[in-house]
Amino acid sequence: MKVLVIKGSIVNSGTSSSKLMTDKFMDFYKEKNPSHEIIELDLNKEKTASVSLSEAGLVGGQFWKDIEANKLVDLLKSVDKVVFSTSMVNFNYSGVVKNFIDAICIPNVTFTYKYSEKGQAKGLLDHLKVQILTSQGAPADWYPFGDFTANLKGTWEFLGANVVSYVKLAGTNVAPLQTMTAEEKVATIENELKEAASKF
Repeated sequence: MKVLVIKGSIVNSGTSSSKLMTDKFMDFYKEKNPSHEIIELDLNKEKTASVSLSEAGLVGGQFWKDIEANKLVDLLKSVDKVVFSTSMVNFNYSGVVKNFIDAICIPNVTFTYKYSEKGQAKGLLDHLKVQILTSQGAPADWYPFGDFTANLKGTWEFLGANVVSYVKLAGTNVAPLQTMTAEEKVATIENELKEAASKF
């Protein structure tokens, strides 16, 4: 069993709640699944950190070549599970996550409209189980228009993946979490992370 851990936060690892959430989740996961192969992918260290889709990138599919989309898609096709984490940036996920999504959403590669009913797309990554982990400074109900966690869930499902669950750490920049360290913030949802890991 292969598990791909994708980290999309642009915050430094030591202070990133979503990265610490991911590490804690994986600690629980590895306790139950010590023989599973774990592969880590930090989007800040890939082409996703420097290449974004633009008008010029559409010409001849240059964007997908520059961002090495085939490598990312091949990696997704080679694993059984994905743990995907990111934090909120201006009511959305980070730019590196957006670049990653643009890179892997390829017609007739990761989804297709061929043989679909009522014009709906068929996802081609239907072998994947996905766990989403997100964090945001505002409480969960403050900005409904910025529900990037639901957006991520829908995107993975569009690609055919089975999103098992998501865990969201919200309100990190307001009381009572505001004065806590990142580790202390993550500790407030430790039981939720443990339960999610046991079911993944």
